[in-house]
Amino acid sequence: MLAGKQGAPSPYQTPVNIPTLDSKYRLELDWQGKVVPSCVHCHQIGDALRIVHRNKNEAMPTDLIYPMPAPETIGLILAQDAAATIESIQKDSIGARAGFESGDQIITLSGQPLLSIADVSWALHRAPDIGSLPAVVRRGNTEKSLIVNLPLGWRSKSDIARRVGTWGMRGMATGGLLLEDLADADRSQRQIPLEAMALRIKHVGEYGTHAAAKKSGFLKGDVVVEIAGVSGRMTEGELIGYLLRKHRPGEKVKATVLRGQQRVELALPMQ
Repeated sequence: MLAGKQGAPSPYQTPVNIPTLDSKYRLELDWQGKVVPSCVHCHQIGDALRIVHRNKNEAMPTDLIYPMPAPETIGLILAQDAAATIESIQKDSIGARAGFESGDQIITLSGQPLLSIADVSWALHRAPDIGSLPAVVRRGNTEKSLIVNLPLGWRSKSDIARRVGTWGMRGMATGGLLLEDLADADRSQRQIPLEAMALRIKHVGEYGTHAAAKKSGFLKGDVVVEIAGVSGRMTEGELIGYLLRKHRPGEKVKATVLRGQQRVELALPMQ
């Protein structure tokens, strides 16, 4: 340990009453034993950073809500068995407007050399909330330069529903609700417009912060059609981001759900 002034602890010395991570985690993964407790996962670090912002009563940064955006966020579907090669492109997407074509191999994005899908996600993670990214693709025997223009709000198109880190955000923003956008056929049957919010509650949490929605009267099968004054169509991920950015812990936001044919007014606590 480095010594500080006489009688004062060194700034590099760990206080004796605070446990260190090296007592819990190892430098290598324990593949033959308990692999999960043998490393610090990215989502655990993200959980901690989100809690810091929430405890400070701050708006959540978008890159913490939508970390490591998949290429599909900008409309690119990459092949699983080739280096950063585009298999298909979603119509009218950011990638389509940038001029990407099926079969292109993306050599660099924002100056980042690419080999895998994870490399693309890393480049997008480091991208601005609004702005442009240069890209270089190999198309046939030639290389071509493209510009990817990222509009404000592009990160919210990232699908975070199945990410482990989203569970903590569900506790903060929706009180433990697991939501899914109602399919067009179901909307037609229930006479809900295609452009309107219709998020079916698939699961209602029962413990800790994830029980807040249940305690407030939300039920599995309810369809959320308005919340915090917003009634336009959005995904669960978009709603979580909106609530974390616009509302602070301690607030209660008004929500309207369809329960069968009945409209029920409820209040959802922000945590």
